[in-house]
Amino acid sequence: MGLEKKKDNININLGMWKSVFAVPCEIIDQHLGSSSLEQIKVLLWILRNSDNQEKLNNYSYYFDSKVFCQCFKYWQDLGVFGDKNKNIINHEEPKLNNKISKYKKPDSAHVVQRIKNSDEIYSLIQEAQNILGRLLSSGDNAVLIMLHDNEGLPVDVILMLLQYAVSINKSNIRYIEKTGINWALTGIDTVAKAEQKIQNLNRLNMFWRKFESLIGIEHRSPTSSEEEIILKWYDKWHYNEDLIKHAYEICVNTKGKYIIKYMDGIIKKWHSQNISNLEQLKSQDLNNNLSKNKQKTASDLSYNIDEYENYSIFDK
Repeated sequence: MGLEKKKDNININLGMWKSVFAVPCEIIDQHLGSSSLEQIKVLLWILRNSDNQEKLNNYSYYFDSKVFCQCFKYWQDLGVFGDKNKNIINHEEPKLNNKISKYKKPDSAHVVQRIKNSDEIYSLIQEAQNILGRLLSSGDNAVLIMLHDNEGLPVDVILMLLQYAVSINKSNIRYIEKTGINWALTGIDTVAKAEQKIQNLNRLNMFWRKFESLIGIEHRSPTSSEEEIILKWYDKWHYNEDLIKHAYEICVNTKGKYIIKYMDGIIKKWHSQNISNLEQLKSQDLNNNLSKNKQKTASDLSYNIDEYENYSIFDK
């Protein structure tokens, strides 16, 4: 009887590499530098969920609908999705009609069973009612259970989300559902991460209210593009309101209306010139005008001398 050599078992933990999706080389080679951050985000999300038509048609849970449709059209016009005239995503604005989307939410029978059989879920529902100050409907409960069971948000994180929603007067279940799904997608799945997220949101809300008041626009929620730009101006570059107001005035005088991306282009130019306040800008403008006047004077003087020399030959 011969001896058999025992084979070693090889186990490889691929981690995140177990789940990947492809990005065409053409995107990186030809379009990365010329595409905006929002356009790249939308494309990656579409590629990631290309085999999930239901999720694609519920894009409004993850993006501002108008921004998403603009970004989608951008890539469609470039031929990224094949036939430019083929609609692979429903572009129509989702009709809310005060109804909650049925995307991934459990039915009423499952809701009853979860509350009955899980002390954790029962506690979630009770605490949620206390925070929101109202009795929750079966649909409300379904959303909270969905955020916990399907999206993976811990109970403590969901309760923090509810407290934040109440603090900004947006305690409707539609907002809670949309924000909860967004938190899950962006990895806000611990109390520490939720605290940091809420701090960032509070800072953003404070900056946005300042900006609204500064330029006199009607109160509304900012788009994702506005959020990104506002945080850059106030939180990253620390620009004061006088300079931002001046950029707004230039924008309106030039374009006839408020366009935040045009304003951002103006402020980017100032930032590249290390201009951080209105006094520096005025000083820079003054120096530029003086320099232009000197160049003009030198040019005129040169022309006059040449003209004199040309004419003087006839006097000899």
